Amino acid sequence: MTMLFPESYAESRDEFRVAALATGARMGSAALPGWKGRDGESLSIDWAVIGAADSESTLMVVSGAHGSEGLAGSAIQLRLLRHLASQAGHLPSGHRIVMVHALNPYGVSWGTRCDTGHVDLNRNFWLPGDRRPLNSTYDQVAPLIEEEVWTDGSAAAILARLAEFSTRHGAQTLTDGLLAGQYHRVDGLGYGGTELSWSSERLLEIARRETVPSGRLVVLDIHTGVAPFGDIALLPFQRASPPDGGNEILLATLAEDPSTMVGASGLARHTGLLVTGIAGFLPDRAVSGTVLEIGTVARERIRAALCLDLWIRRYAPPHPLRMARCDMEEADRLRRLVLDVFYPAGSIEWREAVSKRADLLIAATRPWWCDDVSA
Repeated sequence: MTMLFPESYAESRDEFRVAALATGARMGSAALPGWKGRDGESLSIDWAVIGAADSESTLMVVSGAHGSEGLAGSAIQLRLLRHLASQAGHLPSGHRIVMVHALNPYGVSWGTRCDTGHVDLNRNFWLPGDRRPLNSTYDQVAPLIEEEVWTDGSAAAILARLAEFSTRHGAQTLTDGLLAGQYHRVDGLGYGGTELSWSSERLLEIARRETVPSGRLVVLDIHTGVAPFGDIALLPFQRASPPDGGNEILLATLAEDPSTMVGASGLARHTGLLVTGIAGFLPDRAVSGTVLEIGTVARERIRAALCLDLWIRRYAPPHPLRMARCDMEEADRLRRLVLDVFYPAGSIEWREAVSKRADLLIAATRPWWCDDVSA
């Protein structure tokens, strides 16, 4: 079966709905109010539910929390849905699969990491009343990623300044300051917001509606980056106690493959993560949560792309946070540079590698679609 790699949010949404309906899924949709996509299209979070409403065990697969990574997540969801359709829509008794497509539809359409409020959804999951930590190091790093005008030399200049900071203060200090999450500068990297975003609220509504009290929920949040080109980095941030059998099979199956890294060195000490924060909102469910990263390019290039994405959100039409400093044609060119870092679908080698990883994921999710997981 050829794996489909969508070229736009609109294409990914259409293909998702077709593939989900072919499984016999029950569909849901939440329209993003007041915003349009890059091509003038309406924007929404869509989800597909396959399995009985009273199922005790639910696998939830999420794409597009970071918009620029959403097309890759959508491609993997499409592969899994097509497989489920080939299984004649039969799931083991007591099991259910929920696919949440384009959690940040604005970001997927416009090819940007954050949502309409410039919030990074994967730093946004805090219980009401929880105090957000102060990332004071971000204020030291912020001047180093400032560029008045983005030129061909901007990325190299920013990376050189960051390297000097790392030499003086340590690599972990730099990484935490830049990427762990911060809550006091809406115009900065990793801004996690001061309240739950629209998308985060919708995800929690779906999770409550599509799971049962005292049931088990495994959340698989698909991202790109971190791992070597085309490989998997598996980051199991949240594990239920006692362990969820399905989740443990999923992790073990993925980890057996030599292309999978379990954990990753040099990560930021993230705050407000989706896969850990969601458990606090569902205290009567046993929640496990894993981030699945598909590798794209070297981390330095990823950091440069994040800084470019921030520049676009500040200065590029049609929705600049500060003021426009380029025209739409140049903005589109810069957005393409960002997207190529997080979704290098133009590379045949990357597509082939991701197709293999998607098939590995299908095998790892057997507890939710196969009566005999030992088969």
